[in-house]
Amino acid sequence: MAYEFLLVDDPDVKTKLGPIYRDCLALLWETIYKDRIASAREKPDHPDSAQMLRVQRSAQHLADHFEDYPLLLLSFVQYDPTGGSIYPATWSAMLAARAEGVGSSLTTVFMFRVDEVLEILGVPKDEGWLFSSCVCLGYPTGRWGVAARRPVQEVSFRNRWGAPVGFEVDEPLWSPDGR
Repeated sequence: MAYEFLLVDDPDVKTKLGPIYRDCLALLWETIYKDRIASAREKPDHPDSAQMLRVQRSAQHLADHFEDYPLLLLSFVQYDPTGGSIYPATWSAMLAARAEGVGSSLTTVFMFRVDEVLEILGVPKDEGWLFSSCVCLGYPTGRWGVAARRPVQEVSFRNRWGAPVGFEVDEPLWSPDGR
């Protein structure tokens, strides 16, 4: 399968995409995440709720400052709606950026208004190109380190849904300072 990347740093293009991005994110909050956000707001001190509200604040910050991100990396696949051919390459680009001290955040929320996005970007509609993701890249302003993650044994099963994975990894397998 073919894939292509489009780098966007033109302020005029970002200015056209920003309002669409914010509208799409608002739609995401009002539909897919509506019940989860409402539940989190009811019990904001519960750890799962607090995490959900942090994710929402972070995503909303990205939307509110979309045009300010220095670089957008948009990915497209040809006739492959699964993303199987593009996501490994996208992830590699994100890891390479991180190695250079550049933060990244992958989003697919443009899916709600993808035709407008393709039009703005000049993506040929008659060649089977499909939007896969938008990665916002920039230099971090806050804490920068190993992201907190739930231990693998809390998010994994083995051989059957619900069965223990059979091992525990309570800390990252790498040093936060790269040693």
